[in-house]
Amino acid sequence: MRTNWFFTILLASVASASFLLSCSKTNDEEAMTADAVSAELFVEDAALAAKLMSFNPASPSTLDSAEITALTFIREEELMARDIYLAMKALWNLPVFNNISKSEQAHANAILFMLNKYQLPDPAAGHQPGIFSNQDIQTLYNALLAQGSQSLVDALYVGATIEDYDIYDIQHHLGNGIDNPDIVFVLNNLLKGSKNHMKAFYNHLKFRGVTYMAQYITQAELDAIVQ
Repeated sequence: MRTNWFFTILLASVASASFLLSCSKTNDEEAMTADAVSAELFVEDAALAAKLMSFNPASPSTLDSAEITALTFIREEELMARDIYLAMKALWNLPVFNNISKSEQAHANAILFMLNKYQLPDPAAGHQPGIFSNQDIQTLYNALLAQGSQSLVDALYVGATIEDYDIYDIQHHLGNGIDNPDIVFVLNNLLKGSKNHMKAFYNHLKFRGVTYMAQYITQAELDAIVQ
């Protein structure tokens, strides 16, 4: 019953995001970003949810410290992104923030599922928006919220910065000792999502005459993502 409830919420968040995006194409700008977001993003989130349903949450295995660290950190990292995007939506009323926040929620739910499967504590239990147990994430949230509150362009630049950071962080985890196939699968799906998010924010900035430059991944990696 618990598993069915979890996936009802996860799949509902994906369906809700897809519906919201379909209703947001009110101008050329939103239509431009739709190709980068809706065509791949929500399909991938739905596929991730479907795959997780085949995992057996009652059969945990021992994880090494790198895998535990990755799941624990990324759980709050995804919620940090969601909270920033919801705050930016409230400030600037641009649908891309709300749309991508739905995907971040789906990703946070996927990590929570993995924590539950491997009987690990949830660092975000009882999460309140903008409050994080990891102080590095808290510090980043505070800085990005302040920056994104200055203007719409700053908010979009914050979005690109978050995805830049997420891509770098996930690639770092994948390249440093994670070999559990379930975790590798989930992280690779989150990586795809972050790249699609990056395309959306990059295009929004480009539409406004601003070019985002890589801060965490290499510029060559960024160019390959957004081309």
